[in-house]
Amino acid sequence: MKKIYVYDIETYLHCFLAVYYEIYSKETRIFELSKNKNDLEELKNFLYSNSDEYFVGYNNIEFDYPVIHDILLGHSNTTEEIFSKAQIVIDTEVKWQITIPEWKTVGKQIDLFKINHFDNDAKRTSLKALEIAMKMNNVEDLPYDIEQPLNESQIKELTDYCIHDVRATALFFFKNQNEIKLRLNLSKEYNLNLLNHNDPKIGEAIFMKFLCEELDKPRKYFVENNTKRPYVDLKDCILDYITFENKSFNVLLDWLKEQRVYQTKGFFTEIQHKKLHTLLPYMNKKQKNGNIAKLNIIYDEVQYDFGTGGLHACIDSGIYKEDDDLTIIDLDVASYYPNLAIVNDFYPEHLSKTFCKIYKNIYDKRKAIPKSDSRNYGLKIALNGCFGKAGESNSPFFDIKFLLSITLNGQLLLLKLVDMLYSQLDIKILQANTDGITFKVKRSDVNKVQQIRKEWEDLTNLELEDAVYKQMIIRDVNNYIAEYQDTKIKLKGIFEIEKAWHKNHSMLVIPIALKEYFINDIPIETTIKNHKDVYDFCLREKFNKGFQGEFHSIDGQDIKIETTQKNVRYLISNSGKYFYKRKLETDTLSVVNKNTRSIEMNRIPKEYNIEDYDINYHWYIKEAYKIKNTIEDGQLKLF
Repeated sequence: MKKIYVYDIETYLHCFLAVYYEIYSKETRIFELSKNKNDLEELKNFLYSNSDEYFVGYNNIEFDYPVIHDILLGHSNTTEEIFSKAQIVIDTEVKWQITIPEWKTVGKQIDLFKINHFDNDAKRTSLKALEIAMKMNNVEDLPYDIEQPLNESQIKELTDYCIHDVRATALFFFKNQNEIKLRLNLSKEYNLNLLNHNDPKIGEAIFMKFLCEELDKPRKYFVENNTKRPYVDLKDCILDYITFENKSFNVLLDWLKEQRVYQTKGFFTEIQHKKLHTLLPYMNKKQKNGNIAKLNIIYDEVQYDFGTGGLHACIDSGIYKEDDDLTIIDLDVASYYPNLAIVNDFYPEHLSKTFCKIYKNIYDKRKAIPKSDSRNYGLKIALNGCFGKAGESNSPFFDIKFLLSITLNGQLLLLKLVDMLYSQLDIKILQANTDGITFKVKRSDVNKVQQIRKEWEDLTNLELEDAVYKQMIIRDVNNYIAEYQDTKIKLKGIFEIEKAWHKNHSMLVIPIALKEYFINDIPIETTIKNHKDVYDFCLREKFNKGFQGEFHSIDGQDIKIETTQKNVRYLISNSGKYFYKRKLETDTLSVVNKNTRSIEMNRIPKEYNIEDYDINYHWYIKEAYKIKNTIEDGQLKLF
């Protein structure tokens, strides 16, 4: 069995530390370089003797290992040289310039930061923020400046801090075991190195393997020869058979066919009034920067928003339940965007119809493999990944016409389904969201719904999958609770309890209380006041560059100010301190959560009595009621 070492380094001007923890033996190795110790040769011997083992880190490919590699080469032999190298690595914006190729690394690197796509700006997550999300009891930062000299006591504290971060990384490693096994299995299956790829990158790599083999060309060829167009006329993208019974939908269709797109970014937003003259009677004219905020159509009091990501629509906030006369049906298109390309021969021009052939082969292969098999997931992200890359100019799939052909027709065909239902039945749309719609309809009309569904499937050559809900609790299109007839619960947005790691895990007691209230009819006050997990009352506040957090308290006649760390965990208490954010450039203060007091919770005892924190239950109840009242709006909304 191969060893797996989890590691982290600290690169201070006057001290360097490297800590390695082997997950099976639980052995910890600490290597120090300071005025008192020099373990560099020991570190080198340790790494070379374990060169075939796995080394797990958090952003280690673009920080820790480049620094370590420089030490192994003998280029960094003092704390000053290591510190200088670390600063160069941090300051280098084009990260491939400092990344060490895998064939040169000593030890096989596993980077949890990259696997989870935290190098994407929308998901970027620090280890400290992750520690808060994982409910670690200690999430404190060190108070030392990286350039200050450290005494023995401070070096000991720095060592303990580094050990803690290694333990945090190890904890996250265990939470990612399935992700790592998936990558190892897919790497073996396709003879590719996918170990540190995020999901979209895995999808692209698998698809490109098939494509490169079929066309006998390297990936670089497709990037260099991808399809760059000066503009795209939308009439050349829209399927000929798309028509509508509804007048406003047809006005939209005609308007789209008149448009010429030079770039997708901004096409669906901030549109000049004069460009929308035919659409203005049918749309929400809300403005942004003097223009119409977004392309939309209103029908039956529901606004349908169009964008590069897909169609979005939502009824007013409310509770929508089935009853003796009405049912709630959800229709989703199976593998919507991949199948749109397959059945309509949409493809990036430089890839020819071979693209569709491979797309279809991948889809058929996936259908034949059980969902429990890692290959199924690999093929799923291969199908989805190439569409996501079609708008990136450095991608082998880049072709704006291909991208727009999928997104535009995807939205218009969902609108076609809405149009077919409205023209033949008495329905009410609750939501539309990228690949499906949800609506209320009379139970006596369910057979007719199935007939219309079949007509749409025959027209489009696509397949609809259905679900039936007992109720939907809706704030908006991205924030809702859906209760299936089989009692399964779907929680989205503000109602999520099990959140993705990159999301803010603040005050989870509120979605817990809202779920209990809406699903089990338990008062919000009861859930919040009886909840015993103090972590679920905690909030996280992050202070970016140029800002700092401060806790203010009154000490006699003076105001005592305590500066916080960058990521702060805290809760709202009846007897805490006042929490502020200071903008350093202007030296101005703003309140964090008005009219409250807070307690810093960066270190929570492993055993605690929740009563000791004097939690301001009223504040949490009030925050939950804000969401509850928005939804209920004083009445239970019915069809």
